[in-house]
Amino acid sequence: APLPVPAPAPPTPASPPSVILAPESSAPAAPSAVDKAAEPKPSPPSATPEKSAKDQAASQKSAADQVAAEKAAAERVAKEQAAAEKAAARREALEKAANLRKQADYLKRTADEEAASALKAAKSSSESVLKDARASALKSLQVAQGKAKTVRDEAGAKVAAAQRELNEAKQATDDLRIVKSSIEAKVASTQKDLDKTFVLNLVRKFELSGQIDKLNQAIKEQDKKIEKAAKVEDKYLQALNKQQAYAQKQGEIADGIVQEATKAGNKIKESAEAKSAKLLQDGQKQAAAATKSVEGKIKNLLRDADALEKQYK
Repeated sequence: APLPVPAPAPPTPASPPSVILAPESSAPAAPSAVDKAAEPKPSPPSATPEKSAKDQAASQKSAADQVAAEKAAAERVAKEQAAAEKAAARREALEKAANLRKQADYLKRTADEEAASALKAAKSSSESVLKDARASALKSLQVAQGKAKTVRDEAGAKVAAAQRELNEAKQATDDLRIVKSSIEAKVASTQKDLDKTFVLNLVRKFELSGQIDKLNQAIKEQDKKIEKAAKVEDKYLQALNKQQAYAQKQGEIADGIVQEATKAGNKIKESAEAKSAKLLQDGQKQAAAATKSVEGKIKNLLRDADALEKQYK
């Protein structure tokens, strides 16, 4: 149901206007600013309705154009600001990508240098081990060869001495045989003289027979000397044979000394070669480890750099 409407309040009685009496003056007062403002102004000539509509349309179009211009200007500023921000972001991203690539290059270069240093150190150590081993083996062999030469020289000297003694004995025997041959020739010559002597020349025959007897006696004495010299010669021959056999054994001993030194040197070199190979292998492992330790980091850095460059390509 509709609410009841309240009754209107009774009218308040109006107060009587108060009258202010102005003092009398002999001259008329000048109009105040309030009076001037209160004076009625002449009205401008009233415009026609058609002209008023055109002015209103022009005013509205001008306002719309200003709004559109302001909007376009704002959009242009926003676009320029966005382009500047995008360019700054691109520069920052490319600089970051470049720094990432520099880091990757530095890691690779450092790893390569470390790997090269490891290989160089391993190669140097390997060569040093081989050099020392060869020098040691050669020195041992030279010492052994020196000992072997001493053994051979001593045995050879004994053989040479025995040979000289045998040669001297042979020469003495040959000299005795030459003397015997000379005596035998004299016997033969004397015997011819005896055979030619006149049978009745007894004195001459007796003298020649005596000479032959003395010569035969000298031959017998010479035979004894030759027999004795032959025994000495045989003794020296046996001594020579003994020294030659000894020298042969000493030669075998000398050969054994050299062979043992050669075997020992080969073992030294084989051990050094194995150690050298191990050093090179360890160096290669160390170099590979140095390279591998940064592969993941380098890969991640390059991946991030590629991503940044691709994003602003």
